[in-house]
Amino acid sequence: MKIFMPKFRYIIVLKNKLLTTKIPMFILSPRYLYSKSNRAIQLHRRLFLLSCKHPAYLLINMVAYVRWITYYAWKLSFKMCNRLTDEQINKYGLRRSTLLFELLKLSLCNVITPKMYFKYELYKKENKKIFFNYFYDQQLPYFHNHSNLKTKGFKASGQLVGDKYRFERELQKIGIPTVTSELINTRPYLQNPLGLLQKKSVFCKPNIGSQSIDAFLIDYDLTLDRHELIPVRERALTSLVEIEAYLKKVVSSQRTLLLQPFIKNHEEIKKLTSEKASVTVRVITERSRSQRPTLLYLQLEIPLKKKIISATCHRQYYTLLPLDLNSLDVDSLFIHKFREKRPEVETLIISTELKQLLRTGIDYCIEAHHQLLDLRSVAFDLIIGESGPLILEANYNWSIEMLYYVIDLASNEVTHPAHKWIRSVVGWL
Repeated sequence: MKIFMPKFRYIIVLKNKLLTTKIPMFILSPRYLYSKSNRAIQLHRRLFLLSCKHPAYLLINMVAYVRWITYYAWKLSFKMCNRLTDEQINKYGLRRSTLLFELLKLSLCNVITPKMYFKYELYKKENKKIFFNYFYDQQLPYFHNHSNLKTKGFKASGQLVGDKYRFERELQKIGIPTVTSELINTRPYLQNPLGLLQKKSVFCKPNIGSQSIDAFLIDYDLTLDRHELIPVRERALTSLVEIEAYLKKVVSSQRTLLLQPFIKNHEEIKKLTSEKASVTVRVITERSRSQRPTLLYLQLEIPLKKKIISATCHRQYYTLLPLDLNSLDVDSLFIHKFREKRPEVETLIISTELKQLLRTGIDYCIEAHHQLLDLRSVAFDLIIGESGPLILEANYNWSIEMLYYVIDLASNEVTHPAHKWIRSVVGWL
């Protein structure tokens, strides 16, 4: 959730969170009371206390915690156990009853979900011992607030990246390629939402928002003189009645929208996917004290065909490919971790031409971080368009969990910059 937003959006988000939040935004454990020498546990405890500081968020978390321990922890644990076959459970070296006990123990005593149990392979003894060394997305944005405690200008920088249009204008001032947007007031379109349709393809998203909520593509077919509306989080709409209803919902909930030309993938990107949707590159940069920012993490995000969840909802999934920061090939540890589940990553080749484009885009992100943002870390969304790399936007409250694709916490080797960065954040205690 964005923590920098106008008051009207803030109130709407708080109301929705109070009604819908299933998992509290913290890790809560009895070990906070007696494991006072463990720095990672100390930091989890500090993030928990930060989540209780604001009265509104305290209320949200209290309600969510009651929901979690009385219903959702049980539901998700039983659901996970029932979904797995005996063969799969035996593969993990467990019995079904033991697995259920472990899932419930982590869920009820620590607020760690069954999904995280398998994602971080906590069924392994070496990983089970260090589950406090991981940090989880539900602890956002408190993790990033803590990491920026020694950064004087982080609030102003957070507000800048939260305002996509203003950040785009700042990029243009310092000569960094970005997508040129049109910022529109949605009030005039309340009576006639179809007025947003133009005889060209445009991508629309809220100026202040996250997680692709209310983001959509209006695709125009010149030959047929027909529009198709493709929401990121829902199924494609072709009839004018459906399109009008969707647009009315968006303009009623968003005061401003950004309209951007649809950016087609570069020819080198097209070699990786046949999907029409744009491939994005997640570039995370990090700055320690007054040093120039450096690359922390790099990931290709390739859209797949939407998965049908229900008649009215389709979910967008991606092939995520973390890249080695030096060679720009698919990261070797990621290949090792996912060789069985996704054998294709072992043979995927990043061309020399694409690597050069990526290096140029990384340089843009480092320069933008250096000149514009006083933040410990920034996650940039980059697109490799037909004319080259462009910065789409920047994110303050980025997902911590992606870093563990390229980190082995059970190993004593601390070589990846992301591993060193997490250890340095913990060490600030």
